Amino acid sequence: MNNVSKEKGDKFESIVEKIYIQIANNERIKAKVEKHVPIIGADGASHEIDILYSYEHFGVNYKVAIECKNWKNPINVGELRNFSYKLEHIGNINGIFISAESEFQDGAKKVSSYNGIRLIKYNELYKFINGENGKYLVPDYKTIGDLFGCL
Repeated sequence: MNNVSKEKGDKFESIVEKIYIQIANNERIKAKVEKHVPIIGADGASHEIDILYSYEHFGVNYKVAIECKNWKNPINVGELRNFSYKLEHIGNINGIFISAESEFQDGAKKVSSYNGIRLIKYNELYKFINGENGKYLVPDYKTIGDLFGCL
């Protein structure tokens, strides 16, 4: 990755980080929003999460890993497989994959659907800010959480 691409990616991650801080404030959730978080997975490898959105809800700890891509080319199936692998080996974490401008290829959509990863285009984030898509941030029966994190 060249310096221009890295700067473009870092800038997009910073924008997404600020948006998720705003979402937490709007929802009155005491969330922790962190950028470039290394987490050791069950495979023993360190997996970096672009944005980690974590919070406690009714005594249960929840984590949402947010992968950010600021690419011109479509997001391919390999990117979603890699992200799914991270989530699986970290455990007890939900995933959101945000694309700045690229579309998602059909294979990427299938992998995300199968693994419960939410795909979002940047221009759809206003729905989160306005609380129209809270179901991906406030837990329901499908949400993965660490029930014993509060013990």
